[in-house]
Amino acid sequence: MTRTVFLSWAFPPMQYPRAVQVDRLVRHLDRAGLEVVCAAPTEVVAGTSTSETGVRIHRLPDGLSGRVLTKVAAVWPALAAMPDAQRLWARRAAQYICGVTALGPDDLLVTFGQPMSDHLAGLAVRRATGCRWVAHFSDPWVDNPFRPQSPLAHRENVRLERSVMETADALVFTSEETVDLVMAKYPEGWRARCHVLPHAFEVPAAPAEAPPRAQGPIIARYLGNFYGARTPEPLFRALALLASRTPDLAERLQVELIGQVPPVMLAAARTAGLPDGLVQAPGIVSYHESIALMRWADILLTIDALAEVSVFLPSKLIDYLAWDRPLLGLTPPGTAARLISALGGATADPNKPEDGAAALERMLALAEMRRQEAPESPWARPEVREAYAAPAVARRMQAILNATTRAAPAVSHP
Repeated sequence: MTRTVFLSWAFPPMQYPRAVQVDRLVRHLDRAGLEVVCAAPTEVVAGTSTSETGVRIHRLPDGLSGRVLTKVAAVWPALAAMPDAQRLWARRAAQYICGVTALGPDDLLVTFGQPMSDHLAGLAVRRATGCRWVAHFSDPWVDNPFRPQSPLAHRENVRLERSVMETADALVFTSEETVDLVMAKYPEGWRARCHVLPHAFEVPAAPAEAPPRAQGPIIARYLGNFYGARTPEPLFRALALLASRTPDLAERLQVELIGQVPPVMLAAARTAGLPDGLVQAPGIVSYHESIALMRWADILLTIDALAEVSVFLPSKLIDYLAWDRPLLGLTPPGTAARLISALGGATADPNKPEDGAAALERMLALAEMRRQEAPESPWARPEVREAYAAPAVARRMQAILNATTRAAPAVSHP
């Protein structure tokens, strides 16, 4: 029987989006011969165990390697960006896979980044064992605009990424736009090994929360952190325009930014002259709390950084689909905008406040109508939404794994 090892530094009980997404694949794939190698957070005992679904889980401690790189990075910051602080852990994981799990040429290794160091471990295992190898990318590596790098770190990441791209038997990305961006700098023939696999959602057990409100302002929620080029300013500019022609806007609409909002970014709401109470920022919540907060929002917001084209498929956007609530995206043309439009939602380029105000106005009217007529009725186009459900995404992943296993192991990809 072919064995399959998933290498993912992030895995539950971690609450990172990457951990959640990998776990969803594990629970919906064919688990015969499947093992997971992951990091052991401080609250979990390191070692090997068997999950309730029968999957062997190998947890390797990460404390020492993380602390060492953190200290070194204080003196040489570029080191922590080549490619990230998990590089020492990934080296140990590669040694563990070669020694303890003992993969052979007929077996399959799947590595998940972020962190991209997982792929460096995959490269080492592939070279040592000749196993088949699938490298899964949740985000671009070298081409990620949210990943600032020094010239030295950039050169090293270019070298590292190319080594992974030319050696892996299959490359998995979350959008067609990401494939186009990443593979533009590589030989055209390498694209034949690329696959598109989106993030997946699951409908969790209904949290103990009050049902949708019949009275009061419409609740529009954004769930996620703001940082770097991703700021709430496109939303504030659109709200300011809408408020200028809608005197009772603060009585009809309440916008909640759930997550980390730097004070300097939040201050932009005052600068924009928004009415008191229109925008609220309750702060950071746990992943599970964020899922609960999605359930009875009247509108769920996606806000992306300015760009000509956005290649990103935010995992939070896919989580939104679990509760089937109306979606509004202030996002450039690209992956997220295409999906929101296909589902039936409204989108606007974050660089065009007038378009954003018009989209907000349309969604506010829709939410008010739904609250009066059918607040719990299905909203999204079902044929689009169901393609992102965890069982459907896992079937696509299984097809990629099966095809990679059947193919003759490649020595190189010239």
